[in-house]
Amino acid sequence: MGSLKNTWLRRIFRWHSWLGLLTGVPLLLLGLSGSVLVFKPELDHWLAPRVASPPAGRAPVPLDSLYRMVGHRYPAIKKMAIVGFPQKPGECYEFRIYGNDGNPNTYDLASVWADPYAGRVVQEGPNTGLAGGALNWLLQFHFCFQLGMGGVLLTALLGLALLASVATGAVVYRKQLGKVLRLRAPLRTHSWRLLASDLHRYVGTWALLLNALICFTGFWMNLFGFDPDAWRAQCQPAPPNQLMARPVDALLATARAAYPELVPTRIRLPTHPGTPFEIDGVVPGHALPWGPGAAVQVDPTTGRVLAVRRAWQAAWPAQWEALMGPLHFGTFGGWPVRVLYVVVGFTPGLLALTGFALWYRRRAGAGRA
Repeated sequence: MGSLKNTWLRRIFRWHSWLGLLTGVPLLLLGLSGSVLVFKPELDHWLAPRVASPPAGRAPVPLDSLYRMVGHRYPAIKKMAIVGFPQKPGECYEFRIYGNDGNPNTYDLASVWADPYAGRVVQEGPNTGLAGGALNWLLQFHFCFQLGMGGVLLTALLGLALLASVATGAVVYRKQLGKVLRLRAPLRTHSWRLLASDLHRYVGTWALLLNALICFTGFWMNLFGFDPDAWRAQCQPAPPNQLMARPVDALLATARAAYPELVPTRIRLPTHPGTPFEIDGVVPGHALPWGPGAAVQVDPTTGRVLAVRRAWQAAWPAQWEALMGPLHFGTFGGWPVRVLYVVVGFTPGLLALTGFALWYRRRAGAGRA
């Protein structure tokens, strides 16, 4: 019985080692990019293009004018959204463009910044390059390695691989977890090999649960990479736009009247019939842990409110979906939680480095034997 148990433990240890070796570099890149993206809203505001402050008393152009300007500049897209809003003079609207060129190996997002007073484009470009914004490039890299649907699938598989690595590591180091958590296991600094082993154990143990949470939520959000229908949809180029007849400003006023407490974080703008106009946002007192967990949908043809959604009042499947983004990026608990997520984002890389050092030590030892 004991030999069988030892055989299984050795096998699990080998799985843990190979998972780390095969996924170490991409998980390092995902961890580092994720650490930066935790503070994307603040960095976006700092890095966004600026324009000269308008003359005193000058009113901004109607939002509908910007919508139609962007819709004509990108005449065949799936949809567009406003993801950044000017808070003071000199700031721009940020539009996100969801295109589709029919090639599943590309993910066709672009960003457009528009001057709300002059009614002109200040900066634009695809998120595959820096013209679309460095952080938008990084977000798309984190999402799919800039590899289209294949990258979406790869990222989902890497999430599963890290989950398996966490699980096998917990089995391998199960007898030492308690000591590490109570800080009773010493850090042996007199040898780099022993130090690498102790660091691997400490980092893996203390980051175990949060790493499991982050990689599971990342896997869940990229689950559509396994869906054949999603792949087929990416092979169909977007048709020519059919912009809404009703003005955006009127639809926005209707949505705000239906839910005055809602603070918008995104406005989804239809480019084809059958798609609702939607405002997503937060409500003070109900922003956590759902993040932007409220929305109002308006029929762009009739101007009638279709739905008012609140994640905290929804059925559990909708609550589950609403939780995935905040739990993945750490946007549910204020600055302390976000700083913790930044720190944990560095742990896959540290585990990869220390794990490689341990593997190299064993391999070198076996070679000398």
